[in-house]
Amino acid sequence: MLERTTGRAQEAGMTWELLPSCYDIDTKEDLVRLKMDLQAVTGENRVLCSRTREALAVLSTAIAGDTGILKSR
Repeated sequence: MLERTTGRAQEAGMTWELLPSCYDIDTKEDLVRLKMDLQAVTGENRVLCSRTREALAVLSTAIAGDTGILKSR
């Protein structure tokens, strides 16, 4: 699928760039890993993924009391 998509983009004269691959977020454990990874970012890089941080904060508030899904281990 990637080859087909990038081929079509090239045929259409579009420019594109592949970003580095990362892990999927499919499970509760993946969410915990993401939260811990974001907490480990310091300094000027804290602005990275600001919307993801906001979404995790909302999720943590909404569900941590019920299930503890996003509580750091």
